[in-house]
Amino acid sequence: MASTPAAKARTELNVAIGYLDRAARRLASEPGYLRQANTLERLSSELADVLAKLITADRRHHQEAG
Repeated sequence: MASTPAAKARTELNVAIGYLDRAARRLASEPGYLRQANTLERLSSELADVLAKLITADRRHHQEAG
């Protein structure tokens, strides 16, 4: 079964969140980059919220359609 564009987008967003998390951890361990690390952590958190909302909306859509 082929993935839907929405499923692909959710997967790509999830991968991006992982990259941001790793980058934030690496920056946090470097002197002078704590502010940038905090920014990446905040962005990652915001993206995780968006992903959760997308998943919830997709589930609702499937329940209403079924």
